[in-house]
Amino acid sequence: MSNHGQETIAQVRWGHSAVYIPSPPTLLVQGGKTDPSGGNTYSSSPNSPETILIPLQSPFQGASPPFVIADPDLSPSDAFHTLSVVGAAGSSYTLLALGGDGGPEEATQTQADSAWLGLLEVDNGAVAWTHQATAWGNQPQRRLYHSAAGPGRDGKVYFTGGLKGDGSGATFTDVWVYDPHTGGFQLLSPLPIGIYHHTSVLLLNGTLVVLAGLSTSSITGNPAVVPLDTIYVLDTNVPGSSWEEKSADGAPLGRRGASLTSNDNETGAFLFGGADGSLTEAYGDGWMLNFDTLSWSRVSDGSQGKSLRCLVRRS
Repeated sequence: MSNHGQETIAQVRWGHSAVYIPSPPTLLVQGGKTDPSGGNTYSSSPNSPETILIPLQSPFQGASPPFVIADPDLSPSDAFHTLSVVGAAGSSYTLLALGGDGGPEEATQTQADSAWLGLLEVDNGAVAWTHQATAWGNQPQRRLYHSAAGPGRDGKVYFTGGLKGDGSGATFTDVWVYDPHTGGFQLLSPLPIGIYHHTSVLLLNGTLVVLAGLSTSSITGNPAVVPLDTIYVLDTNVPGSSWEEKSADGAPLGRRGASLTSNDNETGAFLFGGADGSLTEAYGDGWMLNFDTLSWSRVSDGSQGKSLRCLVRRS
């Protein structure tokens, strides 16, 4: 591992994935895109393979966070992927990275070959990644802008939707669950619509909630923002259950790339940031969705900054 100064961490990074490690409290950031030369676009910028650990035991200045960059021999070099904790033993954690834009080095972006398992030793900041074989564990086809939620009480993680990585604009409706006890994926009931760059959260009672993002307009055939008065809910406790579409009052502007996390007692969820459908305008506002009343209320006016950010629940 190696410690780096503020000038390195300040480098703009997007399309990365992040996960909260509870003990010792640590934020782990992996992959994404960077553009040190300033000559690339949002999607054409080079991918980064870095895995960054930020300890959260003590307060620090946001402009100069303490961090460690792990230096593994092999690591995922993906963007717009997901990262999930799928196992824990003391201060050792098993991570699952799935999907994403593999960059120009990835000759084919439509194979079932995107899964990586990582063994993280938080105490010494070391992480060892292993790329899994094609179709390992019945893994789904590579995709980007999908969403992951979990783990639940049983350790399962749920993956929803996404965008096909071949430039076709095709979206996924499929929903997958990864069970760390069997080491495999299982296909669940599909979403009512193909959706991507959305967000999701899994409640401890087994309810999976999906909202925001983009879908393909049935009228124009072009990407359209999914309105935030539409909420999709799945009861994962009932085998074969179907998605329910619910309506929420007082919804903010629809958006893509927002972050969502439930509150401590899981009576609601906090939504932050995101951008409009064309990525022209980024938002810095925050909203609470009350699960009991299915209503939105604004809790932040956007003065915290305008950007697409990662938000990771501390549970």
